[in-house]
Amino acid sequence: MENQEIKNEFFDLLEKSIIEVVSNDGTLTYLPPFTLKIFKNKYSNLESGCLTLFKNEIPIKTRQNKVIYKCLCGETHKIHLSKFLIKKVLRCQSCSETEEKRKRHSNLLRDKNRIKKPIKTKSSYDFNVHLEKSITKFGKENFDFIKKYYKKNINENEFNKIKDKILSIDGFSVENKEMVFLPPLIVSNQAKYSQYILVDNKKILLTNITFKCENCDDIFNTTRRIKTKMSSNKILCRKCLFSNKVFKIKRYVTIFNDIITYQSNLELEFIKKCENLNIKILNGPKIPFNFQNKKNIKYYVDFFLPDFNMIIEIKANHIWHRNQLKNGLWGAKQNAAEEYSKNNKMTYKILFQEDIDSFFDLLRYSLDCNENYRS
Repeated sequence: MENQEIKNEFFDLLEKSIIEVVSNDGTLTYLPPFTLKIFKNKYSNLESGCLTLFKNEIPIKTRQNKVIYKCLCGETHKIHLSKFLIKKVLRCQSCSETEEKRKRHSNLLRDKNRIKKPIKTKSSYDFNVHLEKSITKFGKENFDFIKKYYKKNINENEFNKIKDKILSIDGFSVENKEMVFLPPLIVSNQAKYSQYILVDNKKILLTNITFKCENCDDIFNTTRRIKTKMSSNKILCRKCLFSNKVFKIKRYVTIFNDIITYQSNLELEFIKKCENLNIKILNGPKIPFNFQNKKNIKYYVDFFLPDFNMIIEIKANHIWHRNQLKNGLWGAKQNAAEEYSKNNKMTYKILFQEDIDSFFDLLRYSLDCNENYRS
């Protein structure tokens, strides 16, 4: 941040016209003397900085304060500080709109021989020129800037690895369409550059993206940067992105060609036992519940057995489960699952490791009974 002292008679008069500065809510008041300086914020794209009001060498925020000042006509007025700093004359609106000015303006309008100002035409936008200019400017950025930029944003190689998982971008469907990743393009904001793609000769900002998870095929939307959703060049949903030293969500394709996910060896063992009995197994439902003033938290039940209309939760007696029992989180999950099962005419089962064998014995018995009944 840089300050630049200014020597200008108009600015000197502008400073002296201030009676006081007050905050919008009226809780803070600043009294003279004040200083006007050219102030350059390190986050701003403005190369020359902007006019800023200082009190005791501290800048006063423009949007949060109002100025009470005295006009040349003797009247006092109160306006926002941002409007005060862009004033070009000391006169207020009242003294500017004099009878003499109104007459002069009226006569000017009646004058048929007056010279009319030419109508300004907007310069046409040339994408190729903008692209070339952006490539040149980005190439001249220093190494640290480029490194920091790609730490937050993806590059072309990363985009090509995950583009087949993108269903729509900013509300525009791109599924099964050819997408061209563009270099960083210049934008007129603090970011300096933004990322775009070209689809059907249309430039689309790379934001508000709908993905298909590479692990579980769930469809999800995110307004965050793509980089935050990537893990080892893969796009994963919130559930699959979660991992720690003990558990990692993995993908499994069953003998019925259904894609399901699991976390532990115990869950994988359960899946394979279902397959051995030719029992169809799917991912369990996502059940919303409330806990400690947090609304619509999702409880991901492990599995769903459609042949038995049953949802299954596999539990090991590890520290996480014990902690959830203590703080009440598990109780909230269980209540939500039981309510969900009741409303959907399902059965909800919680199976610990020691319960799994007896559970499959019951399933075998049920399958045998059904087979005997059919025969």
